[in-house]
Amino acid sequence: MFFFDMDGVLTDSNGIWKKVDREFLARRGMKYTHAYYEGVAHVPLPQAAVFTKEFCKLPEPCEAIVAEWMELAADSYAHVPVKPGVRAYLKQCRAEGRRMAVVTSSVPEHCHMALEALGRIYGASQKGLPTIEFPKKQEHALRRIAVLQAENTDLNGKIKKNEEEIEAHSVRIAELMKAHEHGVLETATDKLLVDFVTKTTRRVDSGLLKKTHPDIYQDSLKVSLSRKVKVSIQSA
Repeated sequence: MFFFDMDGVLTDSNGIWKKVDREFLARRGMKYTHAYYEGVAHVPLPQAAVFTKEFCKLPEPCEAIVAEWMELAADSYAHVPVKPGVRAYLKQCRAEGRRMAVVTSSVPEHCHMALEALGRIYGASQKGLPTIEFPKKQEHALRRIAVLQAENTDLNGKIKKNEEEIEAHSVRIAELMKAHEHGVLETATDKLLVDFVTKTTRRVDSGLLKKTHPDIYQDSLKVSLSRKVKVSIQSA
C-alpha cells in the first residue's frame, strides 16, 4: 500500500495556516510576526490558541479562537489546489491497481474537504460508458455506503419534522417576546433561557445582478464539478 501525506505532498496547502494567521491578526489590528509564527507553528490547535490568547492578550476563550481559525481555513481547504504531478501519478497508481491511503495531522473537517478536492482527480463522468462490475472484496464497503446513505435520508426526514414542530411551538413564544432579545423561565430545578435575536446577513441578489448587469453576472458564475458515490440495493 502507498501512504501519502496530504499537506504539501498531495495538496498545495502549506500556506493556508499562514494566511489564516494573517487574517486573524489583521481583524484585531495586529501584524503577523516571526515571534507569533514561532509560537503557533507545528503545535496542535488548542495549544496554539492558548499561546495566541496570551501573546495577543485576547479576551475571548480559546474555544472561540479555534472556531474562528476553523472558519477561516474552511474555504481554503474546500478549494485547495492539487500539487503538480499528483493527478497524473494517482491515476497511474489506480491504473496499476495499487492501494492508497492518506496519513495526515490535519483536523478531520479540513481533511475531508481537501479529500473531496482530491476526489476530482478522476475528472467528470462520461455518459455512455459501460457499467463497472466490482470485485467481491468491495461488497462490504458498498453495503456500508448504502446503509449509511439510507440512515442519512431517515435522519434528514427526522430533522425536517423536528424543525416543523419547533417552528409551531415558537409562534407563541415569539409573540410574547415582542422586540425583546432574551427571556427566561425559572423552575425549581433549572432555568429555561430564551434567545430571540435578529441576525443580519448580506448576500448578493443574483436575480437583480442578472437583470441589471448580465455580463457581470455571467463572468461571476463559478462552475464546480463534484462526484459522490451513491449505492442502492436491488433484489436479485
